[in-house]
Amino acid sequence: MRFQNLLNRFKDNERGSIAIVFALSLVALIGITGLAVDASRAYSVSGRIGSVLDSAGLAGAKLLERDSASDNDIRDAAQAYFRVHADRKVLDGLEYRNFTTIIDRPNNKVVTRVEVKLPTLFAQVLGIPEFEFNRDSTVVLNTQKIELAMVLDITGSMNDNGKLPALKAAATSLIDDLMSGSTTEDSIRIAVAPFSASVNAGALASRVSASPAVTTCGSSFDFDYRCRTTAGLDVDTCVIERVNSQAFTDAAPVGADILPAVPSTPYGNYSCPPSTVIPLLGKSQVNTLKSTINGYVALGATAGHIGTAWGWYLLSPNWASVLPSASAPKPYNQSDVSKYVIFLTDGIFNTSFKSGSATDPTTQMNESFSQFQSLCNAMKAKGITVYTIALDLLDSRALAELATCGGGNSYTAANGSELNAVFKNIVKQLNTLRVSG
Repeated sequence: MRFQNLLNRFKDNERGSIAIVFALSLVALIGITGLAVDASRAYSVSGRIGSVLDSAGLAGAKLLERDSASDNDIRDAAQAYFRVHADRKVLDGLEYRNFTTIIDRPNNKVVTRVEVKLPTLFAQVLGIPEFEFNRDSTVVLNTQKIELAMVLDITGSMNDNGKLPALKAAATSLIDDLMSGSTTEDSIRIAVAPFSASVNAGALASRVSASPAVTTCGSSFDFDYRCRTTAGLDVDTCVIERVNSQAFTDAAPVGADILPAVPSTPYGNYSCPPSTVIPLLGKSQVNTLKSTINGYVALGATAGHIGTAWGWYLLSPNWASVLPSASAPKPYNQSDVSKYVIFLTDGIFNTSFKSGSATDPTTQMNESFSQFQSLCNAMKAKGITVYTIALDLLDSRALAELATCGGGNSYTAANGSELNAVFKNIVKQLNTLRVSG
C-alpha cells in the first residue's frame, strides 16, 4: 500500500514537470515566433526608411548643379525632405535620430544616414525590447544637359481646324514645363526651326548661304516675305536643301557646302516664311522663345526635309562657328549632354528643289520623304533622339514616314488637347532621363 502511494506521488510529480517543460517551451516558441515577426517588421521599416533616404539624398544632390548652392543648402534640402516624408512611411513607435548628410562634390555624390530604433511587439518575452540599426543611402547625381530643337510646321494647312493655335499653345507650354527644371543657363537649351516650303535663316543667312547682308525685312499684305540689301536689292533670307556630297550631313556651311538660296521666284512651290530660326537659348530667354512662336503665321507648301535638316544643324557642334557663341551646341561625345529633335507636321511633304523648278509633284513628294529619312537616320546615328508628331494627319504615306523616323518616339494627335498631352509626355520623359540617382 505504501509503495502504491509512492508510485502515485511520482506520477503526480512527473505531470508537473511535463507541465513546466511545456510552459517553458511554449514561451520559447512564442518568443521565437515573435522575434521572426518583429524581424520582418524591422526589415520592412528599413526598406521604407531607405526609400526616404534615397529621395532625400536626391533632393539635396539636385542642388549640386547650382553654382550658388552651398553645402549647408544641400544638407538643409535633404533633411527637410526626410523630416516631411519619413513619418509617412514608418510604423508607430519608430524613432530616428542623428540624420547626417555627407557631400562629395567632385563625384556628384550625396550620402544620407540615420539611426533607427524600433520597439518590438513580441520579442520582448526574450528580453529584446527594441531593434536598433543604422540606415544609409548613397546618391550619385547623373544630370544631363538638354539641347532640344523643335522643328515646327507652319505651312498653309496649319490654318485649318485650329491647328496653328494648338501648336502655339502646346509648344509654349512645353517650354514652360521643361525650363522649370533648368538651374543654369545651359542646363536646358531650346532651339526652334519653323518650316514651310523653305527655312528662313534670318540673321544667319549671310553666314550660312550666299545671301547678302540685309537691312530690313518684312511681310506684305499677302505675307510675301522680302528683305532689302544694303545695295537696295530685294532678296529674302530663306534657304533650301543642299544637294552636294554633304546633303545628308551636318557639315559646316562653308565654302562649297553653303546652303543654297532660290535664285529667283517663283521656283516650283517656293515661298519664304517670315518666321526665322532660333538658335539654342537658355532659361533667361524663355519669353523670347514663347513670344516668337506665338507670332507665327502659316503659309506655303511643305518641305519637311529642309526643316529636319535645320533641326539637326541647330544641335550640331559643326555649326558652332556660324551660330552665336551662347547658342553653340556642345560636342556629340560629351557624356553629360543629351540632344533631342521634336518634329511636328500636319501634312504630306510636297516640295523639293533637288531636281529643279519644273519637277512634277509626285517626284517632289518622293524626293522630300527620301531626304527626310536620310537626314533622320544620319542625325540618330550621331546620338540625337528624334520624336515625330503627326497633327490631324490622316495620309497613310505621311504617317508611315513619320513612324519610320520616330520609331518608338512617334506620336499622333487629332487635336490641340491630344497634342498638349503628347508634349507633356515628352517633357516627362526628358525630365526622367535628365536627373537620376
